[in-house]
Amino acid sequence: RTAFINRFSHVAENEQMKYGVPASIIIASSLLLSEAGKMEIAQEGNNYFALSCTADWLGEEGRHNGTCYRYYENAWTSFRDNSLYLTTYLFPGKQIPADDHESWAAALEQVKYANEPNLANQLIKIIDHYNLYKLDK
Repeated sequence: RTAFINRFSHVAENEQMKYGVPASIIIASSLLLSEAGKMEIAQEGNNYFALSCTADWLGEEGRHNGTCYRYYENAWTSFRDNSLYLTTYLFPGKQIPADDHESWAAALEQVKYANEPNLANQLIKIIDHYNLYKLDK
């Protein structure tokens, strides 16, 4: 997991600067939802956030356990699409401070961003365990 964090922390920091999503939330989400890149959809489709297909999705896709998932050409495009998904699809116009990962975690759980039980608590535990809040600027 440390290697995964080291690999993607700069990508997450850049996404935070551009889109206002805390880097800690980005890394914690990708750690949780891709099992640090070990899940099949991450390995086969570079999908590090388990983003499923939507009606307007025009990119590559793959099916796992009966669900359509977005596939990307590389990890960076997965991170960028996740930022776009959060800021234009789930929270259009909503201003959650980039330095408030707890509010982001609660908001993600509220809008059912992932099919994880107690999503907010899981994200906060990951952030605290790996000191990911230090990435937030």
